Amino acid sequence: MVNVIVRHKVQDFERWKGTFDSCLNMRKAGGELNYRIFHQHNNADEIVLLFEYSSLEMAQEYMASDYLKKAMADAGVVGPPDILFLDEVRSLRRTAAD
Repeated sequence: MVNVIVRHKVQDFERWKGTFDSCLNMRKAGGELNYRIFHQHNNADEIVLLFEYSSLEMAQEYMASDYLKKAMADAGVVGPPDILFLDEVRSLRRTAAD
């Protein structure tokens, strides 16, 4: 499993989100296991996405795909995204029992 962080600006968050949601099946077929969406506290058009993919190869293939490039253009993404492929070293989720 590999984590991917994508950061980019969009013209309009609602427009971007509609396109993002419409691509769910393609992302799943491309190896996406789950995702989280964040935006800057004071600017909803500055987006950071955290994905989990089945493998590094699947994540790299999807992130480089023509399908994704077209979807990003349709969604109003401004400029090229910053993409990081990350291997998890350690994870801890705090609970009330800590």
